[in-house]
Amino acid sequence: MYKYQYMQNVSAPYSEARTTKKAYINMGLMESGFNFIVPVFENMPVMASPRPGRITTLVTDNVKVTTQNSPLSIRSGPSTGYNIIAKANIGATLIRIEKAEDAYDGIYWDKVIYIVGSQITIGYATREYLGEIQTTQTVNEPKITTEMCNLRNGPGTTESRVKQVLPSGTALTVIDKMNIAIDGHIWYRVMLTDGTQGYVSSAFLQNGTIEKYKIDGTYVKIIPGTSIADIPGAVLNGNVLGTGASITIDGVGYNLIVLGDVNGDGNITPADYVRIKNHIMGVTPIDGIYTVGADVNGDGNITPADYVRVKNHIMDVIKICL
Repeated sequence: MYKYQYMQNVSAPYSEARTTKKAYINMGLMESGFNFIVPVFENMPVMASPRPGRITTLVTDNVKVTTQNSPLSIRSGPSTGYNIIAKANIGATLIRIEKAEDAYDGIYWDKVIYIVGSQITIGYATREYLGEIQTTQTVNEPKITTEMCNLRNGPGTTESRVKQVLPSGTALTVIDKMNIAIDGHIWYRVMLTDGTQGYVSSAFLQNGTIEKYKIDGTYVKIIPGTSIADIPGAVLNGNVLGTGASITIDGVGYNLIVLGDVNGDGNITPADYVRIKNHIMGVTPIDGIYTVGADVNGDGNITPADYVRVKNHIMDVIKICL
């Protein structure tokens, strides 16, 4: 009996997998792309974990070739044992995307990108001949991410690595554009509000800036992260910029609503979506002005959709917006 039960439990997942595969085949989905939801836990590092082996730091900065008499050799790997794949002239600007934290035979080999016209070379160069220079900003275009996407240390998906994941609705500024498709995408060099630079596929960006506040009758609704300085002419009457606070704009008083803030502390935390969940389940009703903060999607009701939006905001999946 025990043996039969054990075999039944082991074979069940395999049987289910075969059934799922058969269903995908019948629907013609075997060649389709799929999105996988990866759980995000508290205190997870923002930066991607380094690959084992060579110790590097992911960067996105400009450097200049500082050799004295001859071009700089760019190699296919981080040592002189690798082939030379390009030579960068003295004074040429390269994009450095990895800085070596350990030396090989006394040499620090950084990963760089060398672009000449439509020719792009990605390889390794010795740091001794790389001089740091300021980033040249060729454009200044505010953009918003249209969906969750990766901020990479360089253009393309093959030779670059993920610096961090950007939630949908992330505000950033495009500072340089590439006219060359790499790995099927046109890549823009961007700068986040905290100064972090990297590359994002242009397919995930749209024009515009994030609307941070909106006057709605006697309420001023704001998104999380908004400061009183973001609201022209506004004065906070009190110390906490949270749901239920009072503000004055050009002499007119309003009640403040921070979307997703259900306890009035001005922060969006698990305590807020727990309150929304308890309200939906009839455990502890939300009342007064806090019902407006809990109605994150603005449909006039507090539903599981609001609970999900608050949770997604905390998990950096999709940020709360107006």
